Amino acid sequence: MRKWPRIFANVRDKSVVGFRQGETDRDFYLASGRTQRNTPLIYDEANHRIFVAGASRQVSKSWIRTPAKSFATLPIAEMVDDMAFDVASKRIYIPCNEFTVVFQQKDADHSKS
Repeated sequence: MRKWPRIFANVRDKSVVGFRQGETDRDFYLASGRTQRNTPLIYDEANHRIFVAGASRQVSKSWIRTPAKSFATLPIAEMVDDMAFDVASKRIYIPCNEFTVVFQQKDADHSKS
């Protein structure tokens, strides 16, 4: 059985994350009012979670399985256009307007600042 790579894409104007694996296409709609104009996206492959930040000053964390289930919405500062996930330390780095927000992943479903 061939293992297909996963591809994620933000559809900013619709608050959607597009997903493709092999011949499977899915759209994950972000929680209304929580994460809007989503720009950066990172994938935690070990836990099958995506992290999406948007202009609404929050980051959403969701499963990649259908239907997408939002596990957490975490507050961030303004002007976010990038994120990074350090697998070894299980930290999420989010550079904002004047500083960087760092979240420590406690387990697959919980993170703290």
